[in-house]
Amino acid sequence: MFQLLKNTFLIRANDKLNSTTNIIGYNNQPLIIDTDFQKYHHSTQIGEIAHIPLSVSSEDYLYDNKLSVGDKIVFHHFVCQPDNEIYVNGEKLFKCDYFFIWAKINNNKFEPLEDIIFVEPIVEQENEIKTKGGLLLKNFLGKVKNIGIVYAASKSASEKGLVAGDKVFFTNDADYDIKIFGKDFYRMRSRNIIGIERNGRLVCTSDKMIVKEIADKSSKKLLMLVNNREKIGKVINIGSEIKGISIGDIVCYFNGLASRLNYQEEEYSFLKSEEISYKILQHENYTITK
Repeated sequence: MFQLLKNTFLIRANDKLNSTTNIIGYNNQPLIIDTDFQKYHHSTQIGEIAHIPLSVSSEDYLYDNKLSVGDKIVFHHFVCQPDNEIYVNGEKLFKCDYFFIWAKINNNKFEPLEDIIFVEPIVEQENEIKTKGGLLLKNFLGKVKNIGIVYAASKSASEKGLVAGDKVFFTNDADYDIKIFGKDFYRMRSRNIIGIERNGRLVCTSDKMIVKEIADKSSKKLLMLVNNREKIGKVINIGSEIKGISIGDIVCYFNGLASRLNYQEEEYSFLKSEEISYKILQHENYTITK
């Protein structure tokens, strides 16, 4: 008899699940893949909870979707590795920290945990290109970079305003590839979302605002910006958590690449309150020079 302490789960999973193929080789046996090669692609990432800890840290996690023995879960690709093996009553299980558990699966539906979302890649279809010499070539463009469609959002991400079907624009390197039930997804966190397009218009999460950059124009007075790290823009949408700033306000803000989006040939930034330097109260007579 034993009791797991804080944050550590034991997972029951078939670590050889992706090691076989449908290809029949010598002696009419299926070909076996060496899963030590490209572990990221061949690892097992779905299993079942066999033992739960005494507690999950309330200081570090929301834990607003409780896990129980028998729950089917999605987890990080390195959980099913030899270093994590542990035998309980002769059964091989795998140690897994709560941080590396990403979702529950109920009736083939995702229930992401914490602030996690699963995003479907947008894939451009094959098109035809004709060369100058008249040759007709096929070109498969593949996944569109940094854009996808929300497939499932956690309770926390939903409370911030993300819903299934949203087209989202996300930061570089947020697109962790994962294949579940033969379907490709990106696993990311809500903080990786730059902006959202819904029903043909830009919207923002509850803790952000959308600021449209104001282009330089000549006028009577000059507001001098000393460097290119600052921009002037007009607030066009705000989340429910934003206080002290209203739609239509003109603001000076930090010009961070991680929050910027070029949308329909206009520059927008999705910002939190702390990224606003100040509001410009009488902006009609001001312009910006650099």
